[in-house]
Amino acid sequence: MLIQTTSLTISDAERFLPMFRLLTELDVDFLRCAGAPPLASRIRRRHRCVFRMFLRELGAEVSASFHKRRELIARGAWSHLGDYYSDRAVFAYHYARLNIAVALHMIHVPAAPLWAEASLHPLLQMVAQPA
Repeated sequence: MLIQTTSLTISDAERFLPMFRLLTELDVDFLRCAGAPPLASRIRRRHRCVFRMFLRELGAEVSASFHKRRELIARGAWSHLGDYYSDRAVFAYHYARLNIAVALHMIHVPAAPLWAEASLHPLLQMVAQPA
């Protein structure tokens, strides 16, 4: 699905691209170097909150796609059954990894953005492909 905003068209997967940046420390490091540690801490928490909102939305979109696929299977498209279950497993794995990345970010583990990035790519591919 494409969303039309004025002259800009955004695909479903492109709406989630800010997630790649939200768990990085670029803004936080800049604010700390600029002498604003309290602001840096607030920004860091806010980024994590926004990441969680994106994650819930992403999960809802993928779940809606799975629902459509289940309906197709129920109508007799049995050839989709194997892919459906393997995709559900892939989704559950990467969704769990993204939630772990949020927890790692909360306790200041530097690898949190890498965990998130590695699991975002497969989920964005699921959103990009039609049901």
